[in-house]
Amino acid sequence: MSSSSGVRGGESKRGGGLVVHPLDVHEIDCTPCESGCCGRRRIAIPEDLYQRLLMVKRAMEEASGQRIATCRVFNLFGDVICTALGRVPRRPISIKAIEEMISRELVYKSQYSLGRLAHAPDPRTAWDFIDLGLKAWFLGIHRKLNIQPRLEATEYINKLLTGWGVSNRYDFAWLLKHALNDDRLIKVYHTQGLRYTSDITSFELPGAKYCPNRPHGYSLDATLHLPVALTIIRSYLNCLGINIFLDYLRWANDNNAPTRG
Repeated sequence: MSSSSGVRGGESKRGGGLVVHPLDVHEIDCTPCESGCCGRRRIAIPEDLYQRLLMVKRAMEEASGQRIATCRVFNLFGDVICTALGRVPRRPISIKAIEEMISRELVYKSQYSLGRLAHAPDPRTAWDFIDLGLKAWFLGIHRKLNIQPRLEATEYINKLLTGWGVSNRYDFAWLLKHALNDDRLIKVYHTQGLRYTSDITSFELPGAKYCPNRPHGYSLDATLHLPVALTIIRSYLNCLGINIFLDYLRWANDNNAPTRG
């Protein structure tokens, strides 16, 4: 049987586990199942997931003509649910915490991630800033909507890379790092005009005039969602025939001008 749980929200737990607002979860009694649920005797699961399991439970009861323990329905999907459950923290309780989450993980994530990417010392670090930024955005958007994702953040990022036609993520990150430091490709504006001490506020794409059907124009606000900003930059560079770092070096040589970074 299930009931609303008293699980606390807004706190972290050592060793993992689900951290949720008490109104967002249901607690399942797993004692009817010998192995419990994910190895536990009681488990709190998100409301949206619980409602779907409840639909399956009711359908199974109608088909069998007898009551079925909720934990048995849960364990039908245990190999999928147990590995992912609790990976995404639920929406914070306080208004201030929600405001901070939206600001840091959604609105200003592009400014921070692109700003740090521009100063990365090597390809692996450059990719780390992109990877961390996208993961933070992915978790943030699900927390804002208060829903569980249907795939892992890593899988989402891999799908983005595939959609962008990127086969080497480190080469891609290194290309972006140099593009952000080359005014001929991307003209970047920073807060207070201090390039090395502040985040990016906006950027222009000077070469966009050579790209047909440019729906995003020449100037973009850096408060775009990070996946959107990266998609636009990737599409822009692709339009100019710059798909890998070697393409950039050739382009820079053909244009015969000094670059930064």
